[in-house]
Amino acid sequence: MNPAPSSTRRAALVAVLLLGRSGRRLRRRPDDSVLALLRTTLKRGDRIVLVRALDPQAASVAVVIDTPAGKPELRFYEQMGPGKYALAHTVQEGTRSRT
Repeated sequence: MNPAPSSTRRAALVAVLLLGRSGRRLRRRPDDSVLALLRTTLKRGDRIVLVRALDPQAASVAVVIDTPAGKPELRFYEQMGPGKYALAHTVQEGTRSRT
């Protein structure tokens, strides 16, 4: 069953509004150290595929990045202090792991 065009437009509008609100909430949280980490470590052309805190305190974070070269990278970051992370381990598709 196909929805009527007007209900499709309404659903699309609701989705856009919800996404817009969630994006504003993310920008309003400068205290989120993981977001600050992403802002400082991403290079031009990098695309975030997945970000996952590995523990409830977000002391360890895993990030999957799609690089402009087309090889996804898995990066592990460890928290070194309040709001400060260090790259602990990187794995790139087709290569052996590096520490």
